[in-house]
Amino acid sequence: MKKKATAVSLLIALILVLLTACGDIGEAPASDFKYTIVAHSVRIDEYIGSDTRVRVPDMIENTPVKVIGHSAFRGSNVRSVHLPLELEVIGVLAFADCVGLTDIVIPDNVLVIDNAAFGECTGLRNVTLGSGVTEIQWAAFDGCTKLSESSRQSILNINPSVKFDSVNK
Repeated sequence: MKKKATAVSLLIALILVLLTACGDIGEAPASDFKYTIVAHSVRIDEYIGSDTRVRVPDMIENTPVKVIGHSAFRGSNVRSVHLPLELEVIGVLAFADCVGLTDIVIPDNVLVIDNAAFGECTGLRNVTLGSGVTEIQWAAFDGCTKLSESSRQSILNINPSVKFDSVNK
């Protein structure tokens, strides 16, 4: 009976550890970013943290984060990024060369995904576009060779001339 109780206790402990490890990503501190406050909004200029799972804060210095700037995450080791809900623009090369990034959910407020924003994200498989996306630059996903067919179709529905490299050559 003691062995069974010990086994059950160990199993419960293991489940709790797994649930904690797989839980929601805590918001990254402002100190993980170089940023600029412009016209009542924050532009993320560079990610300088070391976490591979990043939740970009909704607000920094009581100001909404609305832009992921030029090359802000470029070449970083991120695998998972949770974008702020008030984000409006994903800039040129913002996530380029993030080869470990596999999935991205673009919030509804995003209007523009700029050129090469996700260029050469060779591990990117799934892109979920928010309802507000109206502009995707032609090379925004260039080199994303593992994108699912449904992700490609969603992107092409907004801009039929988007280049994926392996698909549109």
